[in-house]
Amino acid sequence: PLLLTSEVAYLVDPYLDPLSPDVENFLLEIFRVINGSRCHSIEIITRRGTCGGRGSRDPRSWMPEAEIDEALRRVYAERVPKKRQLVVHLVTQTWDPSWEQRIHDRFFLTRHGGLFFLDSFHFAPKKKATVNAGALDRVHHDTLKKMYIEEKLKAEIAAEYLAKK
Repeated sequence: PLLLTSEVAYLVDPYLDPLSPDVENFLLEIFRVINGSRCHSIEIITRRGTCGGRGSRDPRSWMPEAEIDEALRRVYAERVPKKRQLVVHLVTQTWDPSWEQRIHDRFFLTRHGGLFFLDSFHFAPKKKATVNAGALDRVHHDTLKKMYIEEKLKAEIAAEYLAKK
């Protein structure tokens, strides 16, 4: 119900690569499910170094921004349904223990509530049949909503990409 009744849904995961085939399939399935619902936007918040499968903290190995932009448009622009959008927020992350804590956990968030995932969203079939996940309590949700939705990590976001039809 959170996904279908919220105007925007946020996927927060420092390891979520929107250019990986598993995540691509996952996102396209989300867009199939939300078609006709109130939800018009899926927003991903992930580390800058994750995008493009590089997964490095060293900025010299990161995929160039122009290449990320072109790849996201190539993969999603024609596949995101009308009146829906995908927004990718790439966060530049330096080695700072306080920052690592903030982006380490994974969340599905809306303005109304959310879920936490301890192990990621698990896209590919694996031997492990269960996912450690649960509902956020009100206090934790309010903290995360302020951080990720209302403030959108203003100082840390390096780039935003929009794939909209």
